Amino acid sequence: MNSAKVVLWRYKKKKNGEAQIYIQITEDRKTRLVNTTLSAKEEDWDEAASRFKTQYRRAEDRAKIGMHIINNEIINKKLNEVNLLIKEYTLEDKLYSAQQIKND
Repeated sequence: MNSAKVVLWRYKKKKNGEAQIYIQITEDRKTRLVNTTLSAKEEDWDEAASRFKTQYRRAEDRAKIGMHIINNEIINKKLNEVNLLIKEYTLEDKLYSAQQIKND
């Protein structure tokens, strides 16, 4: 059974300090990463929720909230698409791999 989750890929950061956000698909202890085309700085990422932060204490950080809400919606949409593909393959009893889901 495959599983999918959102991860902030801290291992390779861009020049501006942001890390890429991926959807990680795991199958038989093998992982594949699906690019979401989004990136975030670690201070803007909520690790427990695997989403952008939407609550800040400082006023200058509150300006980020609108964009973070939109980015969270994009992440949710892509994660739902991956989960839907996993369900479709499972319901149809098709043999599939994480690589096939990544390519679809």
